[in-house]
Amino acid sequence: MGRPQTPIDETSGLPLLFEPQEQALAIHWGYERAHDTNGRVVADWNHVWHPGREVVSAGSGGDGLRNSRVQFVLRSDHDDYHHYFDGPPLPAKPSGRFRAMVMCAAGYIPTDALRFETDSPRIVRLNEWQRLRLRESGEVRVASLSVVQGVMKDFVMRQSVDHVKPRTIDRFLKLDPGESTDAAREHAYLAHLLLSLAIDRIEDPLVKPYTEAHEKGLLAPDMPPRPDQFILGNILRSRKNVRGVANEFATRLARQRQGREATISAGQLALSAAV
Repeated sequence: MGRPQTPIDETSGLPLLFEPQEQALAIHWGYERAHDTNGRVVADWNHVWHPGREVVSAGSGGDGLRNSRVQFVLRSDHDDYHHYFDGPPLPAKPSGRFRAMVMCAAGYIPTDALRFETDSPRIVRLNEWQRLRLRESGEVRVASLSVVQGVMKDFVMRQSVDHVKPRTIDRFLKLDPGESTDAAREHAYLAHLLLSLAIDRIEDPLVKPYTEAHEKGLLAPDMPPRPDQFILGNILRSRKNVRGVANEFATRLARQRQGREATISAGQLALSAAV
């Protein structure tokens, strides 16, 4: 008989974290040694999305999901966890992996956690102080912010922007940001607008869990109140990133427009030949 899957939080769909232990925090902050007198590891990082190979190979966004959350835990709890649980259920679709990745990156802390005892693990309710500690102590963090931000950007940039008004696209493509300060400013503004409209395509499943978590104080304290703001801020985190997004949109939209023009020309030729 196989091991059960890791219990998940009902609101977010994220795997439950371990109940925080004082010794783990002391080691993490450097007050105690990370190895015992025999050289054995006392505490280390646990990836909440595992097994690693299965998560990464799950499909688009798997590497972002894998790198979206780790927790610093006692090695004894870590060993017990892998003894009892096979891993959390993995989101089957790219949209589900994106949603889980965003909630992890936004610092969502489930209200329940796993406690490991001598007989078997059990689920316990975290108090407000424990949730605050997990959010702010560094015990729970994104494993690789650059990987998560890259996956976030790639997923959003793959969304259709066919709902954008043609005149907006034409204006964006005609602008030369190197022409003047005003042109550069407008070009950056339109890149923000296009990205926001692409995020609109994927935001709906995130709105309810994200906004509820924000209202209940379950996200990191500096998180914006809406998921689109969080996603936008992660993708456009510097001027370099804004330029990169603008260049990607320019290349993609120019190619789409050329394709439409070619299709229209082909249709006109076919009509002329039929007359």
